[in-house]
Amino acid sequence: QYRTGEVVIEGNEVFPDDSLRLMVPLREGDILRNYWLDAGVEGITRRYEDRGHLYAEVVRQIRRRADEPIAVVTITIDEDEPYYIDTIEFSGNTATQDRVMRREVLINEGALFNRTRLTLSQRKINQLGYVEAKEDPVIEPVEGENRVRVRFPVEEKGRNEIQVGGGYSGLDGAFFTGVYSTRNFLGRGQVVSLALQIGGRSSRYQLSFTEPWFMNRPITLGFSVFRRDVDYGATLQSTSRGGGIILGKRLTTFSNVQLAYGYESVTSNSLGFAVGADGELQQLSSEASNKISSLTPTFLFDKINNAYRPSSGHRFSASVQV
Repeated sequence: QYRTGEVVIEGNEVFPDDSLRLMVPLREGDILRNYWLDAGVEGITRRYEDRGHLYAEVVRQIRRRADEPIAVVTITIDEDEPYYIDTIEFSGNTATQDRVMRREVLINEGALFNRTRLTLSQRKINQLGYVEAKEDPVIEPVEGENRVRVRFPVEEKGRNEIQVGGGYSGLDGAFFTGVYSTRNFLGRGQVVSLALQIGGRSSRYQLSFTEPWFMNRPITLGFSVFRRDVDYGATLQSTSRGGGIILGKRLTTFSNVQLAYGYESVTSNSLGFAVGADGELQQLSSEASNKISSLTPTFLFDKINNAYRPSSGHRFSASVQV
């Protein structure tokens, strides 16, 4: 069993020895673990790739001491030159517009290549839910230049939904329902939902629209309107009308805040009967109106890798209604 001796860094000019040495989770005297050496090499490579050195080579060598079971580790770095982003393209999207995915990409054309931001960009595209970037982005160097072309191969995932149905219940009686919803209206990434229910005792109508990138900025703006008419029987009827608006802003790559305002006006009519002074039965009617306003602030942190079938990441949300 060998223990770690000195860890030597060679060939580095972009980063100092001390900062790269911290990337190797082995200290002098520790048991020499191949797993931690590989992790250190990978960490140093990623650090160079995040600084634009896409083709930097990091090689480790182990030299055993003859007199004792100690291994000296030498990490040799060929930094190569930094590379810049030439173009960012997408392939495989037949309905979704390029700009819908491009605004989720965290690197810009003309900027230094950054591997971590490229990986996060792939996750942001997958979070949309209606396109999926299963394969890693394709990186192609421009011949004779220190530039690379980046292409995201994606696959369309239809998220348009149409539901038609009907039935009978003791509360609503016979009814017909229809729903249309999409998370990618006309390929623009807008959320649209239209729902209606028509029946003998109750009818409901609702329309909502959300623009997640208002004026091509990470600002969410949306609205909804609805109406509900319910006949509870011979003595009570209720009508509700209202709507709401929502305004949000992205704080960081995976977190945002939203503020929703809702307004609802409820009018109820009831019928009753009473015996008058002359002993005859009289019909009485009354009407009640309520107006309800609400504010709902929400904080959301979402780092799951897929909106519908997540396999990694986590999601946290908190809200309160006043």
